[in-house]
Amino acid sequence: MNWHDYFRYEDGKLYWIGFPNPEQTRSVKIGDVAGYKHPDSKGYVRVQVMGKMLRVHRVIWEMHNGKIPESMEIDHINGIRSDNRIENLRIVDGLENMKNKGIYKNNKTGFVGVEKIKANGKYRASIRVNKKLIFLGEYISIEDAIDARKKAECEYLFHKNHGARNAYTKS
Repeated sequence: MNWHDYFRYEDGKLYWIGFPNPEQTRSVKIGDVAGYKHPDSKGYVRVQVMGKMLRVHRVIWEMHNGKIPESMEIDHINGIRSDNRIENLRIVDGLENMKNKGIYKNNKTGFVGVEKIKANGKYRASIRVNKKLIFLGEYISIEDAIDARKKAECEYLFHKNHGARNAYTKS
């Protein structure tokens, strides 16, 4: 599909310039911003085209770079799922995308890959690489566990933003 027939891109947003479905003209007008953040979309902006809900970041990527291969994903570099500026998007495979993941809401230490062990009061550091969990050790101080985790992130070429924010923030 030629997205340029329907949208104009400007600073991370799409604007309608034409409609693939004539019935859409009842709800939106030429020049309107295309897409919205639905409560169920986990922070992604979506747009409806010919009866299908599409993620806007994927449309923007294809407008600038062509079709996304099936095995590839579009990553928001800064982790903000509604920030669809082309310079904030990169194409990666699923494993690489996991190297730029935010920290989960239920994390208790504030650092991804570091947990407190109730039984002995130590801190365990771990990292998941290529779907395999690697234990980095148990440490008396949280600082040592964090240091071990950060070194492993460098060794395994994780993105510098990995764990920097909440993965499910509705920004």
